[in-house]
Amino acid sequence: MKKKICLWINNNFVMLGIGKYLQENFDYEIYAIVDSNSGIDEVIEKQQIVKFKKIWYFGKNVVPKKNIEVEYLKNAEKKYDLKMMFVASTERLFYKKFNKYYDFKHNEILSILEQEIKIFENILNEIKLDYILCTP
Repeated sequence: MKKKICLWINNNFVMLGIGKYLQENFDYEIYAIVDSNSGIDEVIEKQQIVKFKKIWYFGKNVVPKKNIEVEYLKNAEKKYDLKMMFVASTERLFYKKFNKYYDFKHNEILSILEQEIKIFENILNEIKLDYILCTP
């Protein structure tokens, strides 16, 4: 059975090179999560470097919404042993000193965290991944 690997792709495209190497040297099913707000989605779709089995676009799936499923978040905190506000405190985009363009409200932060958890749960439930590679 082929090993399944997911590459976290951002603006620097390093993961495309890693994906090409893995594709040429190992028998992996290669998946991708694209995390960028600079419009690289189309570039990833058209590229011929790596043949991805499936691609998820993080930014298109994580957008603040008004209705927060509080019970879902509480259950996720218990299930994954998370402290949502601690997780939020580690995200630099939520800091006013780093992000001078937008001041996220408490409910927007919770909404984003909810959607992030849901996309990862969906990916992990759909594809039983063996590895996820990302850059720091």
